Amino acid sequence: MSHPIRYLSMPSPPPRPADLPARSPEWLHGIRILIVEDDADSRELLRQIVTSFGATVRVAEEGHEALAIAAVWTPDLILADLRMPKMDGAELYTRLQAERPAMAERVLFLSGDITQLAGRGLAPVARERVLVKPVELAELERRIQEFIRESGGGAV
Repeated sequence: MSHPIRYLSMPSPPPRPADLPARSPEWLHGIRILIVEDDADSRELLRQIVTSFGATVRVAEEGHEALAIAAVWTPDLILADLRMPKMDGAELYTRLQAERPAMAERVLFLSGDITQLAGRGLAPVARERVLVKPVELAELERRIQEFIRESGGGAV
């Protein structure tokens, strides 16, 4: 007795939301991103992800190092963890607001706890500027794309 052959097929990937049009693999080509993250694994993963999108990336382990990098290399976007030893993301943001306000507008925060914002005197920071860890890849893409679109797509 013969059995009919059944083919297994993988479901089609879900359609991209309308606000995220299909784009080239290097959709961040020409965009400079500074990643400020004290956890080496998280820092490296973020670096690999945004590099795979075509961005030029620099990394820093904490705020002092980020300020030194930003003094000689102007990022279009800064992804900064809020909790870090030495100078954390909140203090980095405060320093940028005082010393380089245009660059402070380029900061997106990474945090496992968004309540840290209000506790650090950063209540005016829009919730849209905070990516909650663990960050999903689609959310990271969406937020970077929105940020780049809103900021004009390049360095100020």
